[in-house]
Amino acid sequence: MKLSPNIIQKIKVTLVKETTEEQKREEEAIAYFKKGIKLSREKKLEEAVQAFHKAVELKEDFFEAYVNLGTFLFQQQKDDEAERALLKALELKPAESKPKAILADINFEKAKILIQENKMDEALERLKQAYGFRANHAYVNFLLGYLYQEKGMKDEAIKHFEAFLQLAPNAPQVKEVKKVLEILKKQE
Repeated sequence: MKLSPNIIQKIKVTLVKETTEEQKREEEAIAYFKKGIKLSREKKLEEAVQAFHKAVELKEDFFEAYVNLGTFLFQQQKDDEAERALLKALELKPAESKPKAILADINFEKAKILIQENKMDEALERLKQAYGFRANHAYVNFLLGYLYQEKGMKDEAIKHFEAFLQLAPNAPQVKEVKKVLEILKKQE
């Protein structure tokens, strides 16, 4: 098309912002995440959990939603579901400490129940997992020391009891642990 010099022609360019399906899903996921936060502050944990579930369904790599989902499931004593959500969060961001701390607590709580049920080998495995997530958990070290002592694994018991004393020097069990350590160290 040829434009003649005496005709003024305006060309209007309209940029249309197209929102992709993925962007829509992400925005919806964020909206559910914010709803979950709001509901959790209102102490509506079941509804908050549902909102966080919806957020991770919409955006499978939503680290913060997985952490919150796991946290609130743990508070509702839904440990297996909480563990799955937190493991997914950890898979997304392996260096993050929050999911590790909660996973350590879940495994610690499960270990205590297993000890009460006299399932010492299973409890030991749970405590090892807890220790793997958070080696500076005082009471994980305390129970590891206790179970290793019960199994006759003196060196491991000493290691964990000493860690316990370092991590919780004012804990009520300190006096008892010091006596046990003294006995263990005297054994050959």
